Amino acid sequence: MEELIQHLWEKFLLVGEKVLDALEGKTTQLQEARYFSGPYKTIEDQWYDVLDYIDNRYDLDQVERIYITGDGASWIRSGIEIIPKSIFVLDPFHLSKYIIAAWDPTPNCRQPSGSI
Repeated sequence: MEELIQHLWEKFLLVGEKVLDALEGKTTQLQEARYFSGPYKTIEDQWYDVLDYIDNRYDLDQVERIYITGDGASWIRSGIEIIPKSIFVLDPFHLSKYIIAAWDPTPNCRQPSGSI
């Protein structure tokens, strides 16, 4: 049971629209959030479920770019092979973590704040 719970948690995907504050240029909220998790047979099945949702929710011809963010794990990055017009971008937490690790030779002396 623990393995199943870990498998489901690791394969948790979230789709939503970020709303930008026009004055500050910062993300203020995530709207239209839709969560994808469950007993998918493969990660590809899960990504195709996400693609079906996106295709039904949006006019993909009008979409310029879809950002897939995360820690860089291969199962997350694999989404760019299925989701059209998508690119992978490290999320701010992991980007900070990797920059600090590369910059600071003493491991674990700082914890990333989650923002840059």
